[in-house]
Amino acid sequence: GTVVGMIEIFGSQAPAGSPGGNPQQLAHGISVALYNTAFGLMIAIPR
Repeated sequence: GTVVGMIEIFGSQAPAGSPGGNPQQLAHGISVALYNTAFGLMIAIPR
């Protein structure tokens, strides 16, 4: 979950020396990581 999101984030960025990365892919990777973190917290914290 979170690790997969981080892999997507770093994989979406352009290699050094080439112009820019993909901001939409970067945002998606962050979103995946945050959703999985939030879900894990909801499971871990008792009500």
